[in-house]
Amino acid sequence: MLKEVIGVGDTELEALNDAKKQLGLDETDDVEFELIQRAEKKMFGLFGGAPAKVRIIIKDTPEEKAEKFLREVLDKMQLSSVEVEKKSEEGAVEFNLSGEDVGFVIGRRGETLDALQYLTSLVANHSEDPYIKVTVNTGNYREKREKTLESLGRKLAFKAIKTGKLGARERERQDTLLSVPTQRLRVTARADITTTAEAVQDVPTIQTTAQKARL
Repeated sequence: MLKEVIGVGDTELEALNDAKKQLGLDETDDVEFELIQRAEKKMFGLFGGAPAKVRIIIKDTPEEKAEKFLREVLDKMQLSSVEVEKKSEEGAVEFNLSGEDVGFVIGRRGETLDALQYLTSLVANHSEDPYIKVTVNTGNYREKREKTLESLGRKLAFKAIKTGKLGARERERQDTLLSVPTQRLRVTARADITTTAEAVQDVPTIQTTAQKARL
C-alpha cells in the first residue's frame, strides 16, 4: 500500500516539512520527494505568485504488509481479541499471538498456524524488496512442536533400524512431520540412520531416509 501526500508552503523547504508533518514524520527524517511546483514570488509584492508543492510517496515495508494482512485475517476469523506482538530482526520478523482464543489459530497439529505463517510470508515478500523470513508463533508452541517432532523422528529411525522398513502405522506418523515449523529438522538416531524434514521456500516437504549401514 502506498501513502502519498502533497505538502504546500511558501518555500520548497516549508512544503517538504508540511508533507512530512502530514505523514507524522520529523522534519529531520530523510525521505524521497518530488518537487511538483517551485515557489513563485508575487510581482511587485502584489500580483501573481504561487506556493511551492512537494509530493512524498511512502511504500509499506514488508513487515508492515505482513502485520496488516495478519490482523485482517484474524478479524475475518472473528479473532480480533487475539493480540499480535511483533519482534523484528535483520531480514526476519516474528509475530507472537496471545489471548484466550489463540487455540483456534493453532488448529490441528498446528496446521492453521502454519498456513497462516505461509500466507503471511507470501504477502510480505510479494514485492521487489529483499526477502524476509516470517514466523507466526504463539507462546513457545513451535519450540514444543519441534521437540515432539524430534522425538518422533528418532522413533521412526529406530523402527527402520530394527525392521529395515517402515510399516503403515509408522508412515502415518511420518506424515505428521509435514507440519515441521523449522526450515530443516534433522534427527540422527545413529551414525547410519537419519530422519530429515525440511521446508523449501516456506513450503513443508518431507523425506525420511533410513538405511542400514553395509557390513
